[in-house]
Amino acid sequence: MATPPEPTPSTPGLLAPVERIVVAMDASAYSRAILRTAARLAQALDVPLHGIYVEDVRLLDCVALPFVQEVTLSGNVRPVTPEVLAHEMALLARRIQGWMEEIAASLEVSWSFQTLRGQVVEALLSLVGPQDLLSLGRYGMPVSRRPTRMGSVAQAVLESHPGPLLLLHRELRARDWIVAVLGHPEDWATLELAERLAEIFRGTLAVLALEAQAAEAARHRLAGRRVPVRMAASLETLHQALYELAPGGNGLLVSRVCPAIVREEEWGLLCIP
Repeated sequence: MATPPEPTPSTPGLLAPVERIVVAMDASAYSRAILRTAARLAQALDVPLHGIYVEDVRLLDCVALPFVQEVTLSGNVRPVTPEVLAHEMALLARRIQGWMEEIAASLEVSWSFQTLRGQVVEALLSLVGPQDLLSLGRYGMPVSRRPTRMGSVAQAVLESHPGPLLLLHRELRARDWIVAVLGHPEDWATLELAERLAEIFRGTLAVLALEAQAAEAARHRLAGRRVPVRMAASLETLHQALYELAPGGNGLLVSRVCPAIVREEEWGLLCIP
């Protein structure tokens, strides 16, 4: 395992005082893409990147039951034991660590990685604090090709993590929408953060205000810039406002009113305290 780097202060005015970016990894198809986004953010903020893989003790307890068998992708059925599953988890952890080493080296980011065993939510929350930006997949292991609900781990962490939280289901790309969701007229920290993220990821900045005064203040502040501003009359009309702002779009919502937004939309989310 790489030696954990010492946390360093973040860029003033941007997610301060974030000391490191912690990425929760699993076997889902989203993990590597999420890791690349987190690594680019760590590079821009000049903070360390730390990866965590939790060997879910509940799965190990489950396969200890005598009637449990595994159905492979080819349709074969085979017995599975805690020893077999633990070995497969260890192989996966080494693969994830390899991803981290490769991506961090390509961006010259300080990194570390650790594996631990326990219940996933409790294990993650025991390792992060309010100065950590925690990043994880918005969805868990999908049953279908297009998941439609937030994963249980993401939902539980959203309700409990006291610091900034980045929930993604794919890598942020150039020209993706970076939408500042303003809850009141003086929420400039959210707008400034969205502006900086649009610079980092070469995204398209926009503003969605949840009240008329916030929309007017944003238009005044952005006067002379071609930044679209829309207003949602209520959280119930958020979906329509987003559609009008970015029809067919996708990207990242940056907001302080995260639980309600998460229930409404399937965008990526950066929730700031």
